Formats: sequence, C-alpha cells, structure tokens
Amino acid sequence: LRFGAGLKGKIVSSLAAGVPCVATPMAAEGMALIDGEHVCLATTPSEFAAAVVDVHEDTELWERLWRTCPERHRAVLVLKRQGRSLDEIAAHTGLHKSSVRRLLYALFSGLENAREPEGPK
Repeated sequence: LRFGAGLKGKIVSSLAAGVPCVATPMAAEGMALIDGEHVCLATTPSEFAAAVVDVHEDTELWERLWRTCPERHRAVLVLKRQGRSLDEIAAHTGLHKSSVRRLLYALFSGLENAREPEGPK
C-alpha cells in the first residue's frame, strides 16, 4: 500500500490466522506492530522480496512471527471479555482507540472462520 489509514483487512486477517506477514510501513500503520516481532516491514520492492524470502527460509523468524501475531489479538480479546473499555484496551496495547474498535470488529467477524494456525513449513 502506498497510502491509506486505519487497519488494513489483509494484515488483520493474516495476524488473526497466525500467518506471518510482510508489509509496508504504510500498511501496518496505526496497529502498533513491531518489525520482526509481529510482522516484517519493507519499503522498497527489493526489501519486500528479501523479507518474503527471509520469512520463508528462516524457521526461527517464521516461528516468532507465527507465535506473536495471535498473541496481540488475544490480548485485545481478553481485555474486551474482561469488560475493559476501549480506552483501557488502547492504553494497555498501545493501539489508538479507533484501531481497537476496528480490530475487535475484524476479530469477532472472523472468528467463525478461524482455525488453528499451522506451524512453519
């Protein structure tokens, strides 16, 4: 993505499914994702291609991304199920309140399609 705002559906879907994600900084903007922990960020086409190869070839990186992606989503869901307000969830996760709202919507609307993520190939 070269421009946009808010949560990007494909990244949310990837994170919710536990599939490692390579994205541009613009695509990941507003989600408090950490490069190398939740996603791999790349700016240029060559960086993007290299990051895809790295995620595919580096088992340790794949596993880290695979494990940490769903953790962020679980944290948001657990806080919501505890009755926490959007403000409290935003403060705890570092996400903007509107991002928390959209993330909760995306997570709850996609739960019926959720399955256990597969480990590294």
